[in-house]
Amino acid sequence: MPQDKIIDSKAVTDRIDGLIDELHHTENYRQKQREQEKATEDYNAYKELIKANICFNDLCISVKLSDRELLNDIVNIMADVVSFNKNPLIINNCEIPAEIVKSRFLKITYGEIEYILEQFSKTTTKINNIRKYLIAMIYNAKSTINSYYKAEIQHDFYGYD
Repeated sequence: MPQDKIIDSKAVTDRIDGLIDELHHTENYRQKQREQEKATEDYNAYKELIKANICFNDLCISVKLSDRELLNDIVNIMADVVSFNKNPLIINNCEIPAEIVKSRFLKITYGEIEYILEQFSKTTTKINNIRKYLIAMIYNAKSTINSYYKAEIQHDFYGYD
């Protein structure tokens, strides 16, 4: 008889251990689900902020029809970068902290997006990694736009004194 009680208590202990494991698994699953929902909410919030910063609806009206998909791609890449990148990014062969990239991306405006679209349309080089290329274009837009337009003006008005 005592032997049966040992077997029964072992079975009960195993069952309890199984239930505890299942409970931990369920809780871990719920935690991961909450984290994924939070990440999705953050992504959508950043995407809307980016669209507001660049006057997305106005841009959609003003850009060529062929550039609208590129515009959507740019917004999605920007939202991806500001939402999910926690590690440094390699831009122009330099390791840039994610927070700096995020800060720059969140300061991009209508004018810089027009500049990016214009520069992209002039690109004739084969691009092997389009995402990496666009990230570099977006990152560099704020710091190159003024110099670019100044050089264009100097070119166009050369000799007019």
